[in-house]
Amino acid sequence: MKTSSIFTGPTILAGTGECREAGGGGIVVTETRPGSGILARGGEGAAVGERIVYRNLWYGLTLEHPAGWQVRQVPGCVVVSPDAGLVTCAAVRFFAVDPGLPLRQVAEQVVGLLRQAEPGVRAWTEPEQPGAGITVHVSVTVSGTPVRGRILLQARDGSVLATSLQAPDGELAARAPVLGEILASLRFEDPPRLLRFDDTAEHAFGGYAPQDWAVQASLRRTPTPERIPVPVLSATDPVGEMSLQVPPSYEQYSERPVLGGRLPFIPYPGVAAYLRRIAAGPLSRERPGVRAGDVVPEPVFAALERAQSAPGIPSQVESASIVLTYDQGGVPYREAVTATLVRLVTLGSWTARIAARRRAPAGRYGEADTMFCGILQSITPDPGWVRAEQARAGQVLGQAMGRNAQAQNDLVNAVRHLGQVRRDGAAGLADGAMRHMNNFFREQELHVLPALRGDQIMINPVDGRRYEVPLTYGTYWSDPAQYVYRTTSPGDPPVVGATRLEPI
Repeated sequence: MKTSSIFTGPTILAGTGECREAGGGGIVVTETRPGSGILARGGEGAAVGERIVYRNLWYGLTLEHPAGWQVRQVPGCVVVSPDAGLVTCAAVRFFAVDPGLPLRQVAEQVVGLLRQAEPGVRAWTEPEQPGAGITVHVSVTVSGTPVRGRILLQARDGSVLATSLQAPDGELAARAPVLGEILASLRFEDPPRLLRFDDTAEHAFGGYAPQDWAVQASLRRTPTPERIPVPVLSATDPVGEMSLQVPPSYEQYSERPVLGGRLPFIPYPGVAAYLRRIAAGPLSRERPGVRAGDVVPEPVFAALERAQSAPGIPSQVESASIVLTYDQGGVPYREAVTATLVRLVTLGSWTARIAARRRAPAGRYGEADTMFCGILQSITPDPGWVRAEQARAGQVLGQAMGRNAQAQNDLVNAVRHLGQVRRDGAAGLADGAMRHMNNFFREQELHVLPALRGDQIMINPVDGRRYEVPLTYGTYWSDPAQYVYRTTSPGDPPVVGATRLEPI
């Protein structure tokens, strides 16, 4: 899904991953700390209404914005907007460049990155002002609305601060004074010194947290045959007031009642109903006297889940948080419990997990949440572990094919036994009843028995051959030698001549 902001596209806000142009000398989109000498330049205009001071502990910055406006923290960026649409917004963005790279070249590459996210972007730059940076003017049409904006780029010691504002073309003149005041209020303070943490079980992932926080990270796997990896994280500040938890939570259910099925049957409830159910159940027992508040959508969590989902399998992703308040030791606390639900419509199943629990004293929760978001957004998987996990998935597929051969033998024996049953009961069965029984056993052979084993029947549309494969994520292919492959993408075949298998 494309965002409504031309400054928060998937490339410019690529998180902690590198984005360097070939040949070196390019922009590296990483989370770098701004130098204390880099100041934002704001527009002119009087303040309107009450001003709220926003403090971000993770990036070490403060700014002021009108009451009722929203502040969103995404990797490497803070966005302030009057609404969730982000069409009108002010943004503060940090990234790194090679030392000595001319600021005009930085501006050219920023425009190139914007065009990767929105090919229709039009841009031009003002002449560079020594010591004041360079301004890039941008215009683009977003969902049929012409949008204009300005980006001020300032650099020091290989770090770049990009402060930007945007609004619909016809509203920019009226909005610019307030947006400029927000950027002019930007101030920096010392951010925390960070220390890297890593998964102690399989070294599957790692991230960063303040060096004086107590952090434990590990990977656990579900007891199911798929051995699904589940990250576990605990991060607590030195005095134990602020804590971030990613518990070992994973639930899987079937939307369709299947006799003898390995998944319990529970209709899909939606994320809001799921959160209210656990708040009234296990969370209320864990936190006596807890009061459940609003359910707040979490689009960032949902977007991360969609990015990691297997291509080719339609899924519905919902993420939201329920806000809990309670007293502990006479101090009012606030806790946000975030759940992510993934519904696989074609497979008739859904999963739920607690993606995070963020807890702090109520009066400091807003500041603490900037630290929680920073820790979560710094987490990245280990590339070597990802390759090993892909190889493991291939081995699981090979084992499944071995089980397929055994299943075929079982089917032959079942058909032989069925023939004996037919002979024994032929005298008492009418022709119509026999056809009904045949249809029943055919459906059982094609769908029910494989489903009970966690498999499914797929067919090669070219030669009509049937294959029994695991009921899991991925796209299956068969080559002319009848070898079966599994990929995470429905696009190009894994080998020349392979045909994509289709479900019956």
